Amino acid sequence: MPTVRAIVENPALRLRVVAGADALDRPLVSAHVSELEDPVPWLHGGELLMTTGMRLRPAAARAYVRRLVQAGVSCLALGLGADLTHVTTPPELAEAAEEAGLPLLEVPQEVPFIAITEEVFAHLAAERYAEIQRAFDAQRSLTAAAVHPGGIAAVTTAFASATGMWAVVTDTAGHVLAAVPDSAAGGWLDDVRPQLARLRSQGLRASASLSTVAGEQRIQPLGAQRLRGFLVYGQAAPLGQFERLVAAGAVSLLSIELERLHAVAQVERRRRTEALRRLVAVVQPAERARSLLASVGITAAVLRAVAVDTTVDTAAGSADTTTTGSAADTAAGSAGTTVDTTVEDLAEAYPAALLEVAGDEVVLLVPDPPGDLADALERLLPGRAVGLGTPVHPEAAAHSLRQARQALRMSRERGGGVTDAAALASSRLLLEAASPAVLAAYAETVLGPVERADRPGRDLCASLRAFLEANGSLEAAAAALGVHRHTLRNRMRRVERLTGRRLDSSRDRMELWLAFEARDLAAALDTGA
Repeated sequence: MPTVRAIVENPALRLRVVAGADALDRPLVSAHVSELEDPVPWLHGGELLMTTGMRLRPAAARAYVRRLVQAGVSCLALGLGADLTHVTTPPELAEAAEEAGLPLLEVPQEVPFIAITEEVFAHLAAERYAEIQRAFDAQRSLTAAAVHPGGIAAVTTAFASATGMWAVVTDTAGHVLAAVPDSAAGGWLDDVRPQLARLRSQGLRASASLSTVAGEQRIQPLGAQRLRGFLVYGQAAPLGQFERLVAAGAVSLLSIELERLHAVAQVERRRRTEALRRLVAVVQPAERARSLLASVGITAAVLRAVAVDTTVDTAAGSADTTTTGSAADTAAGSAGTTVDTTVEDLAEAYPAALLEVAGDEVVLLVPDPPGDLADALERLLPGRAVGLGTPVHPEAAAHSLRQARQALRMSRERGGGVTDAAALASSRLLLEAASPAVLAAYAETVLGPVERADRPGRDLCASLRAFLEANGSLEAAAAALGVHRHTLRNRMRRVERLTGRRLDSSRDRMELWLAFEARDLAAALDTGA
């Protein structure tokens, strides 16, 4: 940025310093002419302010200078001459400027103010051109890094080297892909991690600028059609035009590289999808299961299945279809976007997982799953219905997937969230091992007599289930049903006669409860829910 000294040192302008000689290194951002007694409302700071002082009274000089200093004016230039208001500089103005440390220049009448203005802006233009040229040279170094082997790490290193800033590239989940210096992945990145979580939902519109005790930090999105990650960078001093120009180039190159890696990953993902299909089609021999995993580069001893709901409620979004198409088109587009987004989110969070889109579900097998998988999925897919199977050896992956799908059905019934099969009742897990036909046969054997004897007004099945859910308490069940306990007692006696089971026996109550569970599960499996 040009300084007052640079303007004074131009002999063609014949400027003389009469006050504030110790402050000639102040930067200039513009030049301005004003004859107002108070020009402050039209100033932004950093100006070389020129005036002939036609309205400046010597007695008001001190207040005038004080206002200029408060407005951030870098220098005051006073035009002098026989045809102007002042032939010499008023001593009151010179004294006030010296006391305030404000450079005061005398401009001879022969030098027009426009010449000084042109000089200031010529310096500004030259500096900006030099900055652009410097940014262009930096861009070339970034491009060279991008076309040579090294990928994201090479571009990040070139960016940090060219700007002198620290830089970190992350994926959308916040995992570090490259960091310069290595310590940037710790302290500086930790400062902005909460922002990454917030910005992630905004996609490619996500960006932020933060000012902390460590300096200025910026977060910019990476990707072309979809958010692929973030570039986080900063330095102790405020960012200038040069840093912003080079960062824009780095964003473009990093986005291209992330899209290239994504395309490569898509090919690998298709191979893994085929391996998943074969692995869960039937319970595999242990050696065959390990061979399937090895074919896609996985040597995990344990797998865990996850099933994720991809259906969305599009009713609100499709109310007005006069300009955007039919409700069906809107729903289809929303659903497609949800599936794509879910697949990308899961693939980025669990790059080693086997993944497939199956109807309205995304299913995946996570190798050697982390202990906090349920919590991590809740953070990754907040509010989404998710089912989690139990950890199993690879040959039993089909069992874990079946559990995950059953847990997903329960999650849908509960309105969303992660449901872990390991936390479900053990009776449900036992029932999952049976086919729908076996489940239906068991339910018919136990509950059939009650269902056939049931009719409106008696509500035998509903009363029996309420009684079982109340752990055999007549009072609690009657209150839940809104009937008198004597009415409920009579119904339970009829159930005992129909089923041949005693309701004061915990074993008989368990059989009846299992029958209800079996009937529900058989119905869900038949409908593919």
